[in-house]
Amino acid sequence: MDYRSLLNAISLFSTPFASFVLLLMTITANAQMPPDTNLFQWKFSDNFLGPQLPSCQSFGITVEPVNATNITHGIPPFYMVAWEIGGTPRTTLLGLNETSLSWTVDHPVGASLMLNVVDSQGNGGGVPPQAYTVQSGQSTECIVNSNQSDFTVSANITGTVNTCQPYGLRIHGGVPPYNLSLAQFNSPVVTNVTIPSPNDAFTYINRATPGYLLLAAVSDVTGRYAFGTPTIMPRGSEDVSCVGLNSSPGNTVLLNEEQDAQAGAVAKAKRRQIATLAGILIPLSILIFGGAFIAYRHYIKQQRSKKELAPEPLVLPEPKVVEEAGAGVLVGSSAVLENQKG
Repeated sequence: MDYRSLLNAISLFSTPFASFVLLLMTITANAQMPPDTNLFQWKFSDNFLGPQLPSCQSFGITVEPVNATNITHGIPPFYMVAWEIGGTPRTTLLGLNETSLSWTVDHPVGASLMLNVVDSQGNGGGVPPQAYTVQSGQSTECIVNSNQSDFTVSANITGTVNTCQPYGLRIHGGVPPYNLSLAQFNSPVVTNVTIPSPNDAFTYINRATPGYLLLAAVSDVTGRYAFGTPTIMPRGSEDVSCVGLNSSPGNTVLLNEEQDAQAGAVAKAKRRQIATLAGILIPLSILIFGGAFIAYRHYIKQQRSKKELAPEPLVLPEPKVVEEAGAGVLVGSSAVLENQKG
């Protein structure tokens, strides 16, 4: 495919979706040439550009060799692959000349993007160490919202994934076979995997670098991207040999049945464990409380026996009051005795 043909094709492929189709066509036309890796690197031409990208603003892109002593170049045309975290990725044509490339931010305001520049052979210039966030610019008219629910990708876990731990992806809709891209911040390469038809799932054995967010993007045979684009944070050991473990495609229905069976087995084992503990704890509780009750009854009985055996205390009678007839004076018994003595 010569440059004149490419220019004619580019004039017909002005949308991000069509740009990605053109990229696939170009790669197919040059399929006899195995894709190289790390031929070039890229950056924004503005060295002072921060992580905030104003919407609908055009930015210059610089592409240069990775090694100044071994000058290598990408094969034009060049494209910007913008993976929208949690949304729909987009591939946009940058141009033919690596010295005059530009990209316009057309993702929704608030979108978080992982970026990579690729050439016509699929060689990438590397993923920067940080995400770029779209903020409201002087205009928002160029923004394209391509999030649709009829073609999605989702993951079976969120948050973190340990080294060598399986990471499951499920695809709904689209036209198989699918292409899966696993990209990571601060990485010079992107892993691309073909998921053959009729498979619509993939189990990835985590071999990503710990501490850098890992993103999974899916496109179908027409070049359309799936909505969802899940991310996960790899944790654990840097030893990614994972002996005996291999990533593999699969079928969502079968994988879900297997997952449900495993969950059922775990729940059954948990119920069995609870029943075993109950079989031990209930009799033990009966023995403990029964023993405590018997001890309490014995204590009460002893206290009652001690009370019955103890002598009754001597109680002196209260002094009696005698009323002297006719006098209307109350005299105690001791006073009467004194009068008798006198």
